Amino acid sequence: MSADLYPENTCFETAVAFASRFKLTGDETFVTFEKINLFYFLSQLNNFFSSVKDGAVAERVCGIMEENCEDVWTENAFANQTECQATVDSMPKIEGEGYADGRTQGCRWLHSVFAKENERHCPHISTIPLEDSDGSIKCQESQAKIESDLFSEAELDFIYDISRNELGYVDSFNKSCGD
Repeated sequence: MSADLYPENTCFETAVAFASRFKLTGDETFVTFEKINLFYFLSQLNNFFSSVKDGAVAERVCGIMEENCEDVWTENAFANQTECQATVDSMPKIEGEGYADGRTQGCRWLHSVFAKENERHCPHISTIPLEDSDGSIKCQESQAKIESDLFSEAELDFIYDISRNELGYVDSFNKSCGD
């Protein structure tokens, strides 16, 4: 599982925002996150995923699934890495207007980062619908949410203002490093 996702020296610079809702627990876990909304500019997602090397996401996801998520690997009933990778490779990198939360390589790539460290995310990289420990099924069907479903008008104005006026993302909201 040593696939490089991008050609050598690929570098992106962009703004990413998030809003979270959490509770302080008062125990050793300290905090429980109830919700985290991530904001990526559509142009960033398109550039990011169109630059990924063919086969790299599948190699990463399937390697993590087999090595770190044995129950999910078993449920998916793959005979080998080649079969798993062919299934993941057949999925679009993103779908629709830039959604990466459905049955896409993008959703599995994101959750593979988490699943490598925390098995609670393993069901999210499955190629078949599997419930996680909270009863949720992810990376199967996009919720097709747009930015205004996740962020208020004031929050979006703030994100765009900072991106344009402080970070210099005038046209595409992302740029190659060195620009």
